[in-house]
Amino acid sequence: MLSKKIIASNIRNLTDARYFAAWMVDYMSFDISSGSEAYIGPENIKEIIEWLAGPEFIGDFSGHEDLNFILENKTLHNLTGIITDKQSVIEVWDFAQGKCFYRTSQFEMIRNLDTIIVCNPKSANSYINAGHEVYIDSTSFNLELLEDTKLRAGFCLEGGEEIKTGLKSFDELDEIFEFLAD
Repeated sequence: MLSKKIIASNIRNLTDARYFAAWMVDYMSFDISSGSEAYIGPENIKEIIEWLAGPEFIGDFSGHEDLNFILENKTLHNLTGIITDKQSVIEVWDFAQGKCFYRTSQFEMIRNLDTIIVCNPKSANSYINAGHEVYIDSTSFNLELLEDTKLRAGFCLEGGEEIKTGLKSFDELDEIFEFLAD
């Protein structure tokens, strides 16, 4: 069991997905932007979801403001929530349709406390004090944050490319997960 909640973001392959599932992460996200480096397509997303049990699956819709596109793809991929970087999306999001994670690089007032925040460490305590569930984004993550036991935030970690199908080094992530293991 991990001492912090974890989002495994931008899952690109079954190797990453199985690794994160073995550590019992809370969420796995897939990049839904077809032009992005982390996009793996609907068939691969479906295959990974069918292979695994345990985490909730969410879609990263960063860059998208079209609510119809977001809802159609959320349904298509059978996702339990979304990640967005657009305040216009969180302002109209219906939480009956799933969880909404908001990725931001700076502190902004977010009215609905059901919005889960993915942010940098500098903004984390402000969001926590406002009443939000918070995850530290891997883009600003370092191991020193693990030692700050007072930080009441989870972590948003990211896998990466395989060396070849089924082969990958998880040394850096192993160090993080071993520290977080109870």
